Amino acid sequence: MYSVDCVLLLVTRYRLKSNWSGDVFDKLYQVVLKRLDDENDTVREKALGLLSTLFLQGAPESYEHRLEPSLGLVYRTLLVHLDDQNPAFQQLVLGKSRLVGWKSSSWKTLLLVKW
Repeated sequence: MYSVDCVLLLVTRYRLKSNWSGDVFDKLYQVVLKRLDDENDTVREKALGLLSTLFLQGAPESYEHRLEPSLGLVYRTLLVHLDDQNPAFQQLVLGKSRLVGWKSSSWKTLLLVKW
């Protein structure tokens, strides 16, 4: 549980100190993504919230050229977690999947064509 809190503090610190780079963002979001596999539901819920925060309002400008592939990885990971044993977590994942899906222009196109 504390690892996700620490990542949130790191994100805040890097943003405040203007050290927020694409490389830092890349490393941090991957750490948070791994926390979705944690056994503790609280950790997974916090990780889910932090992921959406990172991608919806946190990616640095220097990361824009890598945003689409990263969003694709996050989206695919979230889709795997839609089959979670915990129905409440499934619903959280569904909500965040929609948000992340709409952030990506290629996923928007795919979703609109499919529906």
